[in-house]
Amino acid sequence: MLQRLWPCALVALFAVPCQAAEETPTPIIAHIRLAGALDEAPIPTDLPFGTGHENFKSKLDRIKKAQKDPAVQALYLQIDGAGIGWGKLDEMSKAIADFRKSGKKVFAYVESGEPRDYLLALAADEVCLPESGWLLLVGMRMEVSFYKELFEKIGVKADMLQMGEFKGAAEPYTRTTLSEPNRKQLQSLLDDNFDHSFVGRIHKARPKLSDEQVKKLIDEGPYTAKAALKAGLIDRVAYADAFEATFKTTLKADKATITKNYAQAKAEEIDLSSLSGMMKILSPPKARVSKEPKVAVIYATGRHRDGQEQRQFARRDVVRVDDDHRSDSSGRERQDGQGHRPARG
Repeated sequence: MLQRLWPCALVALFAVPCQAAEETPTPIIAHIRLAGALDEAPIPTDLPFGTGHENFKSKLDRIKKAQKDPAVQALYLQIDGAGIGWGKLDEMSKAIADFRKSGKKVFAYVESGEPRDYLLALAADEVCLPESGWLLLVGMRMEVSFYKELFEKIGVKADMLQMGEFKGAAEPYTRTTLSEPNRKQLQSLLDDNFDHSFVGRIHKARPKLSDEQVKKLIDEGPYTAKAALKAGLIDRVAYADAFEATFKTTLKADKATITKNYAQAKAEEIDLSSLSGMMKILSPPKARVSKEPKVAVIYATGRHRDGQEQRQFARRDVVRVDDDHRSDSSGRERQDGQGHRPARG
């Protein structure tokens, strides 16, 4: 009898570890919120309570980290009034596209339905709007203000020299309407952005819609969430909790874990009721010292100004070009202030 039980006991002993090894880990969905002004300036590291703020690069780094994290199976973007221009829109869209190339899904929940929020969400696999939301797809426009008549009322006349017919920077102060060359170049700029950054982006994300169909949809906008779904501009209408409940079905998993604010740096919590906490606030952080070779990265964000201009009070978005640190034509640094001016964008 004992001889018969030994094989059964061995089979049971080795069967349990095999069953445990076959269990599939619960997929993690990395949640990242994109909202507000996404500045490119570096984040201050010397704040009393640490830093809980993020810049544009921080968002990109978190997306890249989720892409390389084997535990992360999908990305959940909550987009609500992301303050980005066309350049940042392209760069963020590329980061999302790279994430998708790794074989992972991207879900986008658009809160407000602003045009650039929607264009950013188009980089995802699924785009969802809340049932009460609107898709503000109304195209593009450009506006120029003129001040000549205002100046005449206060006895001021703008005296400016125009070099070339397409140089229209002074027109708001010397004219009451756009000159034909200036109108032509502004219209060309607007048409290019509309065709490539707007219509082309929607067509690429929604290939069933031709360019002409997209233009027609833009002319008929804006849309309620349900109308946008019917037009094929979005994939789902649901509130955030209902949208999140669909993730496990899309990922073909029994359950999924959403990691809110994935990889976001948290501000340090300091106990202000203790003496040690107060001393920590008053004591500046120690500078990090390293003897390793270094590469200096300088963030030059804002308007460029000559070094001779007076410093503007309470302005941080001004880049001062110092005459003492320009380069000559050979690329060597000049200290006499006579170097050639670098190209400015």
